[in-house]
Amino acid sequence: MKSDDIIAFWGYDNLKRWSESTLQGLTIPENSKNFLITVGLPIADVEWSFRFDFETFQRLPKESAYLCIGFDYQVPICLSKPRNGCVVWVDSAERFANANLELFAECLVYYQQYRQQVHDVDSIDEPKCQQLISATASKMMQADPLAFETSDNVWPTILQQMKHGLL
Repeated sequence: MKSDDIIAFWGYDNLKRWSESTLQGLTIPENSKNFLITVGLPIADVEWSFRFDFETFQRLPKESAYLCIGFDYQVPICLSKPRNGCVVWVDSAERFANANLELFAECLVYYQQYRQQVHDVDSIDEPKCQQLISATASKMMQADPLAFETSDNVWPTILQQMKHGLL
């Protein structure tokens, strides 16, 4: 998925971008910096657990290897310095999400497309819902196979919650 596709999906004004000065001095890959400056991450809607709306990035206390870029409820979403900027959730342990920030943003689009399709239909039957989940999983796996190496990774866990009707 190209950056223009991500911008077109969310809408230019619905993406939080950061200035070059905010990112100056951060030890993250240049492609991630450019992505945060030119594309950005979605501004949360009221029914979404992800939040990327703060002005500066912070290192986690006692965890200088992680740069916090957002939250899933209270769980920090971070870029991992030792793992070359991959996206991880850091709670009691590190959980891998995506190989890089761009792939993370692509998976966010697929997740939101699923949410819109499920919630836009007045009465969706279970087989159709499971079909949407399978299609979403397929797109995510094609985009970033590393995100699905283990079932403990972030996206497989979210997809399991979707299958059980929790999301």
